Amino acid sequence: MARQDFTFDGTSDILWRDAFTGEVGYWDISAGIYPSWNSFGFVDNSWKIVDTGNYVNGDFGGGSDDVLWRNFSTGEVGYWDVINGDAVAYVGLGSVSLDWQVASNSGSFDFTGDGEDDVLWRNLNTGEVYTWDMESGYVAAAGSQGFVELSWNIITTDDFTGNGTDDILWRNSQTGEIGYWTNGPDYVSLGLVSNSWQVASTGDFSADGSSDFLWRNLDTGEVYIWDLEGGFVASAGSLGFVDLSWEIQGTGDYTGDGAEDVLWRDSGTGEVGYWEMDQGGAFSFVSFGAVSNEWMIA
Repeated sequence: MARQDFTFDGTSDILWRDAFTGEVGYWDISAGIYPSWNSFGFVDNSWKIVDTGNYVNGDFGGGSDDVLWRNFSTGEVGYWDVINGDAVAYVGLGSVSLDWQVASNSGSFDFTGDGEDDVLWRNLNTGEVYTWDMESGYVAAAGSQGFVELSWNIITTDDFTGNGTDDILWRNSQTGEIGYWTNGPDYVSLGLVSNSWQVASTGDFSADGSSDFLWRNLDTGEVYIWDLEGGFVASAGSLGFVDLSWEIQGTGDYTGDGAEDVLWRDSGTGEVGYWEMDQGGAFSFVSFGAVSNEWMIA
C-alpha cells in the first residue's frame, strides 16, 4: 500500500499544513497527474501532525491512511480516521507526557505485520523505546523495547528486510554508525558513514519489496542510494548533485507503479515536484509548480 494514501486509490497523496492559519489539506494525486486540492479544515496550532498511517485497516477506516495528531500543550494524542479522502472522526488515544516523542514519522510502522500501523515512542530524557500495537483503531497492547543511549537517534521506520513488518532505523550521532532493529529487536549494523551524509528518506525505489536508503550530502548536495535486498546493501550509486536550495521532503508512490518516488521542494521559490523512480534510478522530474512557503508539507 502506498504511504499517505488518503483516498485508497493506490497512489500516495501530499499532506499540507498552513503554518499561520492552521488549515490542513492534501493534494489527491492519481497516477502522477497534477493533483486536486482537498481541505480537511482548520486546526489550532497547538496541535501538530506527528505521523500518518493506516490505524484502522479492514475496519471502519477501510484502508485509507489516517492523520496522527499531538497537542504540544496537553500531550493529548489522537488521529483523524480518514475514509475515501474525508476525515470522518477524531479518535482520542489519551494524554502522554511531553518527555515522550512520537518517533515513527514515515507513514509506515507496522511492527506486527497485521496490516495496521502502530505508534513508536522515544523518551527524550531516558532513551527508552516504547510501542503501541494498534488494532481496529485503538491501542491493543503496549510495551517497552528497552533503553538506548541518547547518542543513538531513531531516523525512521520502514521494511528493510522485505518480510512484511517494519524495522527501526538507528544512527549514532557521534560515530556515524547506521543500522536497524528487526524482529523485536535484533540489531543489524550497516557500517559507518561520515556525518556529512544524512539519511534523507527511505522507500522501496526498486519495487523489490525491501525499502532502500536515500542519502544526501549536506555539503555538496549529492544524492546517493543504497539498494537493500534481504536487509543488506546489494548495490549503491550516485543519483547526481542537486542544488542545496532543493530539499527532500519524503517519498511516496505518486504514479502507482509500485516504486516509490522522491518528493522535492525548493526552499526559495516554493516549487514542488518529484523524481519518478524506475528500478532504483531517477529518470524524470515532474513539477507541480510553486506553493507559498507558509504552506508546509506535513
